Amino acid sequence: MKHMTIRSALRWVVGVMVTLALVMAAVAFTGLHASNDSLRTLNEEDKRAESALSDSYASLLRARLQMEGARSAYEGGDFDSGKTRLGKASEMITQSDARWQDYLKVPRDAKETPLANTLIARRNELMEKGMRPLVEALDKMDLTQYRDITGRQIDSLAGAVSDASSAVMGYRKTRADALVANATRNFRIAVGVLGGGVLLALLLGLGAGVALKRLVLTPLEELIARMRRIAGGDLSDPIVKSAGRQNEIGRIRSVLGEMQGNLAGLVGGVRQGVYAMAGASREIAAGNTDLSSRTEQQAASLQETASSM
Repeated sequence: MKHMTIRSALRWVVGVMVTLALVMAAVAFTGLHASNDSLRTLNEEDKRAESALSDSYASLLRARLQMEGARSAYEGGDFDSGKTRLGKASEMITQSDARWQDYLKVPRDAKETPLANTLIARRNELMEKGMRPLVEALDKMDLTQYRDITGRQIDSLAGAVSDASSAVMGYRKTRADALVANATRNFRIAVGVLGGGVLLALLLGLGAGVALKRLVLTPLEELIARMRRIAGGDLSDPIVKSAGRQNEIGRIRSVLGEMQGNLAGLVGGVRQGVYAMAGASREIAAGNTDLSSRTEQQAASLQETASSM
């Protein structure tokens, strides 16, 4: 981390923002997928319930047909055929009971429970007051009782079961349609929100990168270039304070400007000292030359005086 550049850090931050946006999208889509799984499970339950009720009722209808065949055979004196048909009717009733138990195993919600209870009551009435008494009457070959049951209540009992079954399946269909519509609407909303969120994250990341480049990278590169010129001895371009930049970059620029001004003053002072030392050296050299000339003149004068003496 100590050697990471600001540019690399900015790219890393933008990458993290985009990654988080994608992770959020993935989590949301996972939730939608789980919701779809729940809806699929409910749809399978509806199919199980519809299939079980349909098969159970159809088996009872086929049992009625077999019992009618047994009655006709008994009336014609064909007792073996009648017994055979009655046995098939009993098997079909057993099959109907098995499929009915399959329906009872299907989960129900609170709103379906009253409808299901009504259906259970109507079917129990059909079985106890209609189908099983018919089987018992044919088993005893009591055709009078059989005709009495069929003519008095069996059709109304079967119609009540059919109506109750239709009410249950109608509720399940209405509920399934509402759930599908709601799931479809939620899916579209989620896709729109997630798409907008991902797009917003990308735009924010791009905007952050551009803004940080303009506010941080470009001023830093400018300061680095100025520092290099200062390090090279170029103090001719003064750093002017930026009135509109009061952040860390602006403070660094101000401090660097003060440092450049101090360096310029220091170098100017050193330069003036050097110029003063050079002037003094020239004056000393001129004095030495003058002193040497006078010394030579005095020596020549002394020499002439000695010669004349």
